[in-house]
Amino acid sequence: MDTNKNYEKKARLYPVIIAMIIPFFIILNFSNGVLSIYNKLEGNWNLLISIIPASLITGSLIYGVKLLARSTSKILFQFNFFEENETKMPTTELVLWKNEKLSKQNKKLIHEKIKVDLGLILFNEDEELENEKEARLIIVDSVKRIREKTRDNIILFNYNCNYGFIRNFMGANIWSLLILFVIGLINSFYFIISWKLFIISISLIIIW
Repeated sequence: MDTNKNYEKKARLYPVIIAMIIPFFIILNFSNGVLSIYNKLEGNWNLLISIIPASLITGSLIYGVKLLARSTSKILFQFNFFEENETKMPTTELVLWKNEKLSKQNKKLIHEKIKVDLGLILFNEDEELENEKEARLIIVDSVKRIREKTRDNIILFNYNCNYGFIRNFMGANIWSLLILFVIGLINSFYFIISWKLFIISISLIIIW
């Protein structure tokens, strides 16, 4: 199984495609109102693909949109909830001694396993109280190494795909809202589509 290709499709490409369905549908409904613009764009597109291969242009656009959605979701959601250095990720929180979701006996086993398999020594309770920031950073380092060791585990891979899909889908939806906002502004001056359809589309994106 080529995990990189599968992750690229499931966690980065699919969320962008789904998030852009509504804006694409709204743009199509511009129909006659933007037909003349479309004809001009079609002419420019034909000129462009006569110089540069269409597959290269399309591939570049898709790559750019995926990167934009991913960066947006990280900045707006992941970094705000879990910090850029991942010190507030659920896995980090779970291993802290002050977290009571796992028993202390279980945590001791985890600490010992990490020490034996990865060569990292996690802080004990007293050390964690004195320097929680460093304790979190060591846990983050250990989780990264665990991630590398378990990269071929299909169950964990599917969880990673699910997380990546939801995160990137949220970022792509931000851009969907911005696209519809621009269309709404245009529609205020040149009435092309019904406001009812526009409001329903906005509501669906917000619900998503």
